[in-house]
Amino acid sequence: MISIGTISISEQSSVTDIRQKIRLLTETISGDAILATRLATIFSTICRALQRTGQSSTISASLVDEAGRQVLVLEISEIRAVSEEKLLNPFFDDVNVVPKNQGLQTIQARKDLQINQMPPPEIIASLREMMEQKGRDELMAEV
Repeated sequence: MISIGTISISEQSSVTDIRQKIRLLTETISGDAILATRLATIFSTICRALQRTGQSSTISASLVDEAGRQVLVLEISEIRAVSEEKLLNPFFDDVNVVPKNQGLQTIQARKDLQINQMPPPEIIASLREMMEQKGRDELMAEV
């Protein structure tokens, strides 16, 4: 498993920044702009739902090699259930909801990217750098 990075979801987070990071990550790895747009759209919907309910969380992204196939794993950590989470199923090959303490849950969504090789290390490094960058709203909140 190759960890790519984590995106923070909070009231200061811009859904647009999160959407752009998910889209860029997916398109860079898979080369599929349509898939990237679909995954970015569903994650922005989930993020808006979390913000509406006042929840903070993180989205962790990683790549897993499963029998020579590259699988993108996006995980939303420790949230209370939101009705929009069921929308993930049509977009991903596998969606698991793992119960945690105090009524929280973690959602793990897996998508086979239809590619056979891991991206080169320099691409992974640039994606990690992109994921670490703070969004505009996060930078403004620091000021």
